[in-house]
Amino acid sequence: MATKKNPGGNVTEMPAATGDQYLKAQEVADLLRIKLQTLYVYVSRGLVRRIRSDQHRGFLYLREDVESLGKRGRSKIAGSAAKSGAPFWSQPVVRTSITEIKPDGPCYRGLAAVDLANSGEKFENVAEMIWTGWLSEDPLLWGVAQPGKLQVAVLQALQQEARLARVDPIRKFSMLVASLAASEAGSDDIREGTTIASARALLRLLAACLCHLRPSSKFVVGDPGLSIAAQIAGVLEIDPAAAEAIDLALVLLADHQLTPQTVAVRLAASSGASLHHCLNSALSVHSSSRARRACDRIEDVLLNSGNDGAQFCTMLERQRGSNSVASGLDHPLYPNGDPRALLLLATAQRYLQGGKGSNRFAAHVAMVQSKPGMRPGVETGLVLLCHALDMPERSAVALLTLSRCAGWIGHVIEQRTAGLMLRPRTRYRG
Repeated sequence: MATKKNPGGNVTEMPAATGDQYLKAQEVADLLRIKLQTLYVYVSRGLVRRIRSDQHRGFLYLREDVESLGKRGRSKIAGSAAKSGAPFWSQPVVRTSITEIKPDGPCYRGLAAVDLANSGEKFENVAEMIWTGWLSEDPLLWGVAQPGKLQVAVLQALQQEARLARVDPIRKFSMLVASLAASEAGSDDIREGTTIASARALLRLLAACLCHLRPSSKFVVGDPGLSIAAQIAGVLEIDPAAAEAIDLALVLLADHQLTPQTVAVRLAASSGASLHHCLNSALSVHSSSRARRACDRIEDVLLNSGNDGAQFCTMLERQRGSNSVASGLDHPLYPNGDPRALLLLATAQRYLQGGKGSNRFAAHVAMVQSKPGMRPGVETGLVLLCHALDMPERSAVALLTLSRCAGWIGHVIEQRTAGLMLRPRTRYRG
């Protein structure tokens, strides 16, 4: 039906209204619980279109516009941030029950990550709590994941590559996850109801993939009786007692709310992508993320500082730019120092004092803990812990990535459950 608009009064000239697609002014006011004056403001702003009626004095108002306003009002009451015409299904603010950032660190499902790590919770238990909201009282063990033919080919290629070049753990994780996404078994975890099982198998394979950090090591699927942390200690050929410290690090790092990587994974999940495709979107963003770069820079500084802990701290502080922020120091969310980093450093020191690990870095750990004004970030604590445990180079970024995959999986599940497409709005600037 053709219509004409009167540019002077936001009035649509059209034949007499029929059916129930229009409402009277008082009906609109009652439905939206507003005054008539407010309705006229909505009309003047173009939020509600009105038509001139031959059967009624005055105007009628388009029901579609009124109901759209009602949905926006309800979403605001529910705590969302739909603003200035944003469709109900494309809200730019994400509501989450997974992680809240507090001064004492991230809280998963209301439980502080530092407390979970201190109490000895296993990474598997915390991961499934993030996914489901339920924390098991008994330690969970996930079955061993057998790689398919495509994954075997990829892992063999990665093993060959590890002998020739410096290892990039994120790149290798991405290749393995991409092979899982390309295989038929991982193509539709939503419809097949295999999301949790696929998540467990994926993290098991990523842990086994850490063997490429040591070029001499062979890929081993692992013992089904071992935890993820124990599996990592085994494939890296370090002291089995280090598994406790690895578990603690994995728990502390599992999620940090809406990082750019998490936004990417939720955008992919809201479009209906499979679990593995969602994770590859996060890994792509993570490959050049601030956290990844910080881990690499701090490790390079550590290895170039010799046995001098004071020199290590001085070199770190020299990285401070005009904004007085350096890699691995001064996280803006934790002005007094990242509590996760303090726990990682204390764990490294405790391990070294027990006569284990690499005493080469004992002075570095002690100096970062004691020097005034250092305010270490989680990347600094993680790098020092990994080297105290005699783990190979780039183990820190590998642990960070594997652990964070657990959080990303939780965000995939939560975003799917929300049933809303994430479509941030734009304002065209011409």
